[in-house]
Amino acid sequence: MGLNVRACFLFLIFFIFGIAQAKSKPDSQCDKTVTKHHQAPQEVIQFAYGNPKAKIHVVEYSSMACGACSHFKSKTWPKIKKNFIKTGQVYWVVKPYVFSKADLIAAQLSHCSSTNLLFEQFYIQQQKWLTADDPEKEARNMALKYGLNKDQIRKCLKNETIENGLIMCRMQAGRQHVEATPTFIIGNTKISQAIDYEEFLQIIKAAKAYLNKYRSLKNFFVDIADAEKLVHTPKSKKKNPFRKSKAHVGFKAKNQSRSAKVQ
Repeated sequence: MGLNVRACFLFLIFFIFGIAQAKSKPDSQCDKTVTKHHQAPQEVIQFAYGNPKAKIHVVEYSSMACGACSHFKSKTWPKIKKNFIKTGQVYWVVKPYVFSKADLIAAQLSHCSSTNLLFEQFYIQQQKWLTADDPEKEARNMALKYGLNKDQIRKCLKNETIENGLIMCRMQAGRQHVEATPTFIIGNTKISQAIDYEEFLQIIKAAKAYLNKYRSLKNFFVDIADAEKLVHTPKSKKKNPFRKSKAHVGFKAKNQSRSAKVQ
């Protein structure tokens, strides 16, 4: 299948299924394409940083064609990587969220690279390649500059397995109601904005306090601007729940106290 036809097919799938309600595949389908990226713990379409055994995990949905994502990667990301990822405190995974044909090609080429260098350069040099007369050609030139040869590029862009993985990642994002980039997911918190370093420090502080109390970030929620709960606790299926009992009131209050807030 030609590149143009496959790219059109990709976005036709997004349109037909509706990203926010896509249910045709389980989330694990996003995690079945092989990657060779440094420190990636399993066979996934993702760009992984740090130690997967770190207590704090962050998932970032990001697009290489997104201006806010480029700003985050240029300004905030270097500090986070230096102070929290390289020190083993945070494990960070970036999942590609493609918008356009140029974005798709950049994601494919980054995935075929043996390190995260090309991936990061697409953000840092976004204005150079994305605003070029032929962004797709410039993306290929970037790949040549940062480690891929012409044959590797040709094979990479013909690899339908990678395309399918990117489709499933986009659908997974829809099931988590990701509607903007960048979006960060930490525990039960979804933050749809390019957070700055000071905000990240607040999030980490709240996460550490929560971990000290509950040992897991599964239900962690930090109340900052543009933050939403990723999931909600399912309602009881019992026929006669203790709706008016003191035990129920105490149980409810205990659950509510588990949401960490940042002033």
